[in-house]
Amino acid sequence: MKCHEIDQDERELINAIQDAEQRSSAEYISLIAMMLYFQGIEAERHGILWESLENSAREDLKRAITLLQDVRGRFSSPEDIDGTICFICREFLHEEVA
Repeated sequence: MKCHEIDQDERELINAIQDAEQRSSAEYISLIAMMLYFQGIEAERHGILWESLENSAREDLKRAITLLQDVRGRFSSPEDIDGTICFICREFLHEEVA
């Protein structure tokens, strides 16, 4: 896909990902994890986004969870944040979540 073929929404998403990555690894991981969580079973387990989380340091993953917990109340669907946290724990920290 060429740059001029990207629509405004896609460009905004790319910019948000780049901005999050520059600010902190926790923000980047949180954003990518939410995207993968919303994809559900459709998420490609070996795609570039998945691999970026798989290669993240354990402490960065835990900081992302803390960040998500801190912003949970700002979301209209806090259960999506809970689901994203469980997703990170299950898939990348390999922990069982009750």
